Amino acid sequence: MHNPSFAFEMVLSDRLQAHLHYELSLSARVILHISLTIQS
Repeated sequence: MHNPSFAFEMVLSDRLQAHLHYELSLSARVILHISLTIQS
């Protein structure tokens, strides 16, 4: 049995996870840059 709504939620969660991963890596890069700037 195939549920179209379930498939839509799967795609949506995939997009959301990719976006969250991008946001986290971006903020991690900023934090790393700031800490390196403070140390020097």
